[in-house]
Amino acid sequence: SINPALETADTFLTGAASQRLQLSGRQLVVSRSTLVDTHGQRVGTLVLGRDVTEIEERTLQLEQERAHLASLVRELEAEQQERAALAATVQALAMPVIPILDGVLVLPLVGVFDRERMSELRILMLKAVERLSARIVMLDLTGLSFLDEIGAVGLTRSIQAARLLGAECMLVGVRPEIAEAIVAQGLVIEDIPTAATLQEAVRRVLVPTRNITL
Repeated sequence: SINPALETADTFLTGAASQRLQLSGRQLVVSRSTLVDTHGQRVGTLVLGRDVTEIEERTLQLEQERAHLASLVRELEAEQQERAALAATVQALAMPVIPILDGVLVLPLVGVFDRERMSELRILMLKAVERLSARIVMLDLTGLSFLDEIGAVGLTRSIQAARLLGAECMLVGVRPEIAEAIVAQGLVIEDIPTAATLQEAVRRVLVPTRNITL
């Protein structure tokens, strides 16, 4: 009980303690504090009760939502990793490096080659040349549907880069429109060996000429 002196004396709270209780399905936090006067004498006890049912329910709901969002984030990250792996696989299949003879590689170019794809081709080709110690790279353009001016420049630069690593490139299956795209840029291709078909290219490698030597 509270001492009547509380009505006239200054009081202070000390020794506060709290306890959780469950009453009729409600969650309560009950705190108890000792009341003292200005002389430090105990004059009573203050008991406060606070219903925290809604707060705890909301806290639990927020925690469940947070866990659900975290699960969704993990799923999205896993899907992104799968897409990245699939894209890498598709890219590798789109530009496969095929060793057909000792020191001889074939790179089929399929589809449209713009600046980005030509850059990918150059990196892929140079890594393959270094890894496999290739001396001849056959760039099969039979499946190349379109080559813009940027792609044409990128193609010749890729050939020049391969030469710096000691590999000679041969253009295979060059169609008229592809040849026109290359020539239109004023690019020098006279010293780049060509072959109408892959079979012809392989035959020329097996029977070396002055332009292609193993």
